[in-house]
Amino acid sequence: IVHGTGPSVGAAIVRHPDIGYVAFTGSTTTGRRLMADAALSGPKPVGLELGGKGPQLVFDDAPDLEQVADHVAWGISRNAGQLCYAGSRLIVHEAVREALLEKVSARLSALVPGATWDEGATLAPIFNARQAERIEAIVADTLAEGGTLRMGGRRLDPGGGGIWYAPTIIEATSPETRGCRPVSRHMRRPPGSARPDCPSARAGRYWRRRASMAISRAPSARAATMPGTGAP
Repeated sequence: IVHGTGPSVGAAIVRHPDIGYVAFTGSTTTGRRLMADAALSGPKPVGLELGGKGPQLVFDDAPDLEQVADHVAWGISRNAGQLCYAGSRLIVHEAVREALLEKVSARLSALVPGATWDEGATLAPIFNARQAERIEAIVADTLAEGGTLRMGGRRLDPGGGGIWYAPTIIEATSPETRGCRPVSRHMRRPPGSARPDCPSARAGRYWRRRASMAISRAPSARAATMPGTGAP
């Protein structure tokens, strides 16, 4: 373990000729700089895990909307969405859109905020006050840009001194709204946005009865990995 800051120790490690591979988890801005630094002493292979908007693709022939709703709600609420692979982007066919959103909303509304060590808690707190303020700014900007708030959009106060943010669904009108654009750094508790076409994510998932049809659309989701549910 080598302690130090990124600009000094981190850069020296990345540029060192005896370092054969670099793996990094963090912001997109730092990731770009790291790739440039690695090229100065190689080039050498670089593995990056950066910010994004993980997509959940739900087609009109998804075999079980109850199961889909379970996974969609879990994918954004686990650890309050503070995961690099959180499913923060929901792309759903209009034929099943309303039915699915109702089911997902019901599951998110049932979450119980509390400390992670509390047995009955199912919604974890936000990392710190700065992250909570950033979430609030993203939600406010997305609504100002034309998004519709379906649920959430506020802090919760279950007591205990932590910071909780209500599970939030925003129906975005454009992929250019702030809540739909890829994040430039790891974001704590990204709001869920029901809108397609937001590039750059670590992982996503598709839900369709015929997997071959879903695979043909998966590249447009712009996620590094896209497992799914469905027959060939």
